Amino acid sequence: MRTNIIKRAGCVLVAAIVALAAFAWGSINKNAEAYTVDDNGEKHYSIAADKIVYRTEKPFDRTINTFEAWIKLPEALADEVTGGVILGNYFNLPTGYPGGVNFGVGKNGKFELYWNFGVGVTNMGDKYNVELHKVFENTDLRTGEWTHVAIVRDKANGTLCYYVNGELDERMEINLGECVCDMIFGIGSDWNNWYNDKTPFMGAIKQVTLYSEPIGAAQIAADMKNTDIVTSDRENDGLMANWYFGEDWGKTERVADSSDNSADCTRATIDCYVDAEFEEDFDYSFVVVPDMQAMTYHKPDNFAQQSNWIADNAERFKIKFAMYLGDMTESRYSTAPEQSQSEWNIAARNMSVLDGKVPYTFVLGNHDYDNWATKSRETTVFDKYMPYGKYSALPNFGGAFEDGTMANTYSLFRVAGVEYLVFALEYGPRTTVLNWVDRIIEEHPYSRVIVTSHSILSPDGTFVTSSDTLNPAKTISYDSANCGDVMWDRTLKRHKNMFMTFSGHLCTDDIVMRGDLGDNGNTVRSVLVDAQGSMLTSAMNTMLVVQVNERKKTMRFCYYSPEYDACYNEQSQYTFSFADENNPTVGAA
Repeated sequence: MRTNIIKRAGCVLVAAIVALAAFAWGSINKNAEAYTVDDNGEKHYSIAADKIVYRTEKPFDRTINTFEAWIKLPEALADEVTGGVILGNYFNLPTGYPGGVNFGVGKNGKFELYWNFGVGVTNMGDKYNVELHKVFENTDLRTGEWTHVAIVRDKANGTLCYYVNGELDERMEINLGECVCDMIFGIGSDWNNWYNDKTPFMGAIKQVTLYSEPIGAAQIAADMKNTDIVTSDRENDGLMANWYFGEDWGKTERVADSSDNSADCTRATIDCYVDAEFEEDFDYSFVVVPDMQAMTYHKPDNFAQQSNWIADNAERFKIKFAMYLGDMTESRYSTAPEQSQSEWNIAARNMSVLDGKVPYTFVLGNHDYDNWATKSRETTVFDKYMPYGKYSALPNFGGAFEDGTMANTYSLFRVAGVEYLVFALEYGPRTTVLNWVDRIIEEHPYSRVIVTSHSILSPDGTFVTSSDTLNPAKTISYDSANCGDVMWDRTLKRHKNMFMTFSGHLCTDDIVMRGDLGDNGNTVRSVLVDAQGSMLTSAMNTMLVVQVNERKKTMRFCYYSPEYDACYNEQSQYTFSFADENNPTVGAA
């Protein structure tokens, strides 16, 4: 039996800025609160000024054939400024997830539709295509007034219709394919990171309504008069969701879906730092450090700051161990040896700051092999800077798959009466490595098992598979490389004391966590941590601080940045229960 419990903590006017020729979205919001306070002390939220958006709590398994929204764009919005995404689930180029769609406004106030994003043209040669990118030229939506827009795809008749305030504005004949993927939707922004800037909506959004069936002009006109659209009134139209945000955007943390689909959406922030809220009642902590390549290449001072914070706060936060998730370097040694050597020095020096203060583990990322553009798993450079002799002599070291290299190891940490068995596995572990993991776990039946490897989970909450663009078998074509789905099926689900996995590799703004029931009924949580691509120059030294309360069986996640002494996005800190009667190393709360 297998079930998914995916946690993507989901998560209006722009008067002063809309007249600018360009909106400086890339400048980080250093305010520790995600709202604006007016002269009367009232809090107000907006998409552009306060970076407040909403995110659906689950994806849709049907194509959106009718999209409706009430929006308001300022008249003063400059021609060259993109109006932004009203609703979309487009992700970044290499992991574009076919089936992504964006409904929004482009430049000059014109409605813009991206339909069925492909997987992109990546540096590995994969093709990127969009089935449709359509700009509707007739109407400028920069009116400063509430305007109703609708897009209707009629598959049977091969048409796409665009309505403004209930009137047909443009009709085109086109046969569009289905448009579905596992990414949840953002309302007010897309997911784009690393390769392009996000496109937040530069005005206000009052209501969004979705149908899986095409509806006509009369029904659109009726919807325009109704804020509470319910399934019982629209049984034949395939109502998927209706969210009414009102004219005070962002004040409600959770906006209910009025349909029967329970597709509620949750407030979130994008590219924003908010006050870090740590637990006072906890037994110990551990730290998870995502991909370091951007720090070593662009901002090595951030790496030093991060390491110093962990060392300096080891006592305050009772930090018992740290786990590094790979890509310690950016440059390939075989083509840029001097640059790579500099980065290895930076990585080794900064990780060594923890020596004697906080024990740590680390894994090989695809960038950490001698020549990561070939099938080679050669690790001579990694072995030089992460020497087996040093780390195998430490008291927490348990053993290695192969003597002489730290490419696949396990460590043992005894914390608050719990023994953690932590694996640090190569990128795309070979089957022989997974067999070794099985054997070690069987030898430690009462140890709480954590598996770290560079690539396990995708940003859409699914396990990485061999068909994904940036999977271990494809990016470097490693012989016998196993992706996350195979790791789950072959090893992770088999053991009753299997507890969690942590991985990076694929950039995503938020912490992504899923839960799956193993063969013994125990819940195994898989966590993706890697914000480096969200804001290349700002979100580099974020790390996941995990505070654990063994009595309550709770964990507190905080995606913390020492640079800003704040949490990256409000949805990136939350507390959850890990109580599990089916895991002998956990038990009930």
